[in-house]
Amino acid sequence: MSVTQQPELLAKPPDAAPVQTDLSAKPLKSSPEDRQSSRETPESTDMPETLAEQQSRLTEKSQWSNWTVLAMLVLCFYLIVQFRPFGSPGPQEHSGVGQRLPDLDLRPLTGTDEPVTLADLTGRVVLINFWGTWSSPSVEQLRHLAQIQEQARGNPALKVLAVSCGHGRMTSVSQLRHETEVLLEKEQIRIPTYADSGEVSRSAIESVVGLDDLPTTLILDRYGRVRSVWIGFEAGMEAEMRQLITQLLNEG
Repeated sequence: MSVTQQPELLAKPPDAAPVQTDLSAKPLKSSPEDRQSSRETPESTDMPETLAEQQSRLTEKSQWSNWTVLAMLVLCFYLIVQFRPFGSPGPQEHSGVGQRLPDLDLRPLTGTDEPVTLADLTGRVVLINFWGTWSSPSVEQLRHLAQIQEQARGNPALKVLAVSCGHGRMTSVSQLRHETEVLLEKEQIRIPTYADSGEVSRSAIESVVGLDDLPTTLILDRYGRVRSVWIGFEAGMEAEMRQLITQLLNEG
C-alpha cells in the first residue's frame, strides 16, 4: 500500500536522527485547496519554451516596442508643431519687424492694369507675398490669400499684392505671365498678380527681411513699417495674417 505524506514531513533536518516511517499509518487526505493548487502548479518551472511560445513572446514584445516608438513619434510631432523648436522665428520675432521698405515698384501681370509704387500704399495696410508657380507651398498659400483678397474687395484701407516670381531672375515678363495664367486657371484661383520686372521691390525686401525662400509674405502697417514676416507656408499662417490685418485696420 502506498503512503501519501506532505513534502515537509519527509524532509530531514540536517544532522538529525533518521525518522521512522510508520507503514501502517493511514494515508493523509489532501484538502480541495491542496488539490486545486496541485493542478495549477506546473510540474517544472525549468521546461524549455516551445517554438510557438517563443514566437508568441517575441511578437508581443515587438508589438509593445512598435507602440512605444509610435507614441514617441506622435509626442515629438506635437512638440514640434506646438513650439517649433527648430523652425524659423515666429512672424513677430523676425529681425526685419519694425523697419520700413526703402522702395516698391510692381507692374501688373494678371487680373489688373494698375502698377503699384510705395507712394500708392501710404496710409494703407499692405500684405505683400512673393511666390512661385512651381512651388507647392506657394500655391497652397495663394489659395488663402485669394480669400483674403476677396473679403477685402471694396476696402481701400487694405491692399493685397501677390508677386509672381519666375524660376530664375532672367525669366521674361511674357513667359512669367503665361506661366502664371496657366497656374491660376488650373488651380481655379482668382487673385490679381504683379511682376517685379526691374527687381526694385525684390532688392528692397531683401535689404530689410531677406528673400531666400518662396513663399515669403510680409504685412506693412499704415506707416509703411514691417509688422510681420512669414517664410514658407504652414497650416495656421493664414489665421495669423487675418488676425494681424484686423488689428492694424482697427488701429486707424
